[in-house]
Amino acid sequence: MFNMGEIREKWEELGFLKDLPEHLKNVVALKFETLTICILNNDDYIDNTTLTNIVFPIVHEIYRKGGSIGEVKDFIIQLDEWFIENRQIVSDLNLTNNIDAESNLCTLFVEHWKSEKRIEPLKWVNKHKL
Repeated sequence: MFNMGEIREKWEELGFLKDLPEHLKNVVALKFETLTICILNNDDYIDNTTLTNIVFPIVHEIYRKGGSIGEVKDFIIQLDEWFIENRQIVSDLNLTNNIDAESNLCTLFVEHWKSEKRIEPLKWVNKHKL
């Protein structure tokens, strides 16, 4: 079904495996391939354009920092739930000048990610994380 050599080559050519240790490149390439299939074939668990834009950088960063993800569909659902729970933060970041909201969301999610565990919503007061 999957040709690992072709999958890795595709994601390397796109630059998505840059800065990853050699021993993780096949793992992450396969996760990216599975993410793509989930996103393209989903029918009910992901309908957020921003989410589909940030899921790849988030997965890259989780692995780059030594983390991992389990089942891709479960990960996407959890990311979507986290995104919804933190909707006010998204709104606040979008209103702040010179802030790349998507980049900040990626960073926040990766900082709070613990494989296979629930991530709690962030707590903010006056646009500062507690």
